[in-house]
Amino acid sequence: MQYYRSLIKTAPEPLLDIYSGAAAAYSLRKLRTAYTGAAIRVRRDSDNTEQDIGFDSNGNLNESALTTFVGSSSGFVTTWYDQSGNGRNFSQSTQSSQGRIVNIGTIDRQNNKPAIIFDGNNDFMEIPSSTSTFNFLHNGTNSFIGAVCKFGNSSNPAEDYVLLDNGGAGSLFRGIHFAYIDSYANNRFEFLTARGVQGQYAVANAVNDTITPNVQTVYTILLDADNATASQRNLLYINNGNALAVNPETFTPTTSNSTTNMNLGNFFYLGARYNYFEGNIQEILIYANDQSTNRTGIRDNINTYYAIY
Repeated sequence: MQYYRSLIKTAPEPLLDIYSGAAAAYSLRKLRTAYTGAAIRVRRDSDNTEQDIGFDSNGNLNESALTTFVGSSSGFVTTWYDQSGNGRNFSQSTQSSQGRIVNIGTIDRQNNKPAIIFDGNNDFMEIPSSTSTFNFLHNGTNSFIGAVCKFGNSSNPAEDYVLLDNGGAGSLFRGIHFAYIDSYANNRFEFLTARGVQGQYAVANAVNDTITPNVQTVYTILLDADNATASQRNLLYINNGNALAVNPETFTPTTSNSTTNMNLGNFFYLGARYNYFEGNIQEILIYANDQSTNRTGIRDNINTYYAIY
C-alpha cells in the first residue's frame, strides 16, 4: 500500500502558507489558505458582463464556474486579484487590452493549467496609484520576484517583450524592468534596476544570451541594489539553473519612488506604451524582504504545481 501511495503526486501546500509575507501575489491557483477572495474577474465578450472567478475545493481555478459563465464565447481578464491581502490588484478596463482566459468556450492552458494569454499587440494590466508601492524593488532593499510565464516572439520581430516594468526602461527613470529581447544577435532576457540619473541609470543588469522563447518557465529573481558586490545586485535564475551572468554597475540606487505605476505586459515611457508582452502568464510573486534562503523552496513549490522542468 505504501508503494502505491508513493506513486501519487499530491498538490503542494499553498505557497504563501509556507513562505508568508508577500508584498503582492497573483496566481491562477490558491496561494494562501486564509485567502477568501477570487482569483480573477472575467468579462465575457458575448454581452460584456463581468464576474469574479474563484477556486475549487482543491485550490485550483474554478474551471466549472468559468466555463459556465463564459459559455461558448470568449473570456477576458479585467482584474487579477492580489492574494497577499494587500489589495494591490492588477486591472484593465479597456476591453481591447484585456488578456484572454477563454477562447470561444475553451479555457486557455499551458501544461494543462489555465493561463492568461497576452497577444503582444496591446494587452497589459496595471496597478493604479502604485508609484510608491514597489519602491523596495529598486532602492536597495533585499527583495524578490517570482514569475511563471512563457515569452513568445512571433508578432513583433526585433522587439522587446516586457513582463514587468515600473520605470526601469528609460534613462532618467526609476524602477525595474524585466523583458525578453530578440533584437540582438542572440536572444536574451534582461532584468534591469534603474536609478534615474542620466548616464548612470543602471544599478545592475542581469542578462543571458542563450534563451529559447516559447517555453513555459519559472523565473526567480533576488534583488539587492546596494550590495557592495555589484555582481550580486540582481540575481536572475531560470528554472533550476544557476544565477545568470550580470553586467554590474557601481552606482548607488535611489530611494525615490518609481517613475510609473507597476505594469504587467508593457512599459510606459513619455506618454506612450511600448513592447507589449506576447505569451502567457500563470503566476507572479513579489516580496519586500530577503528570500535568498527560501528561493529554491518557492521555485520547487511552483514546479510541483505547474510541472515546468
